[in-house]
Amino acid sequence: MERRDVATLHSIVARCVRIGTEVHSDDWAMYWQMDHHIHSVSHHKAVVHCLHFVDPVTGIHTQEVESCWNNLKLGQKIHKGIGRENMQFYLDEKMRRQWRAENPQNAIMFPLRKLHYLA
Repeated sequence: MERRDVATLHSIVARCVRIGTEVHSDDWAMYWQMDHHIHSVSHHKAVVHCLHFVDPVTGIHTQEVESCWNNLKLGQKIHKGIGRENMQFYLDEKMRRQWRAENPQNAIMFPLRKLHYLA
């Protein structure tokens, strides 16, 4: 994200979430009252990380998204950075592999599993 301001964040969230979505986040001020400012967000719940990582009352947490971001950042470190022109390809590939629970060693095998050989 080039600009880290409320208008940019709200614009991205409005484009990316379906109407009626409940958003879970940390308590960063940019997220405050998101459900009052973005039409598609029906509810917004936050966890206050300085108190706990999982809200003991609601069970709300951001552990999965934090793990995803750490995984993406690790890949960038391994590749010593990723150029802007390659960023979308990198994100698409990481997402595809995660959805299919693939690792780089067996990624080539996925298309081959779909082939049927005639005898």
